[in-house]
Formats: sequence, C-alpha cells, structure tokens
Amino acid sequence: MVDSHRELFSATGAVAVVPHDTNTIGETRGLIVTVAGTVRATFQDGSDVVFQCAAGVVIPVCVNLIHTDSNATGIVALY
Repeated sequence: MVDSHRELFSATGAVAVVPHDTNTIGETRGLIVTVAGTVRATFQDGSDVVFQCAAGVVIPVCVNLIHTDSNATGIVALY
C-alpha cells in the first residue's frame, strides 16, 4: 500500500509556473505555492476549478493550465 501511494503522489520534477490564459504547462501531478491565495486551473477535460491554496501545502491535482487571475504566488508545478 505504501508503494502505491508513493507512486501516485511522488513528484519526479518541479517547474516554476507563470500563469497564462492559453499557454499550457503539461499535465501536472500536483501544485504547491509559496504565498497563499487562489489558483484557477484547467483540467485536461477543459473544466476549470479555483483552489484555495495554503503556502507549502501540496495540492495533488493533474491540471494543464494555470490562469492569470490566480492570486497565489510562487506557484510550482510538480511532475
């Protein structure tokens, strides 16, 4: 069981994200922010969601677009 959770939630890479309304970032395994706030993201199926993110807390989501109306800063995509 531990190995399956590790495979599902472990990141093997990370990239700082500059929010953009059309440039995709590839499908993530999660997001983390350094300054708390909201992150509006789009999933591969095109649905949008707004996450309330606390600083330093991993949000385990597979999204491919972070919008400019996000107000959290220091957004990092985990892959």
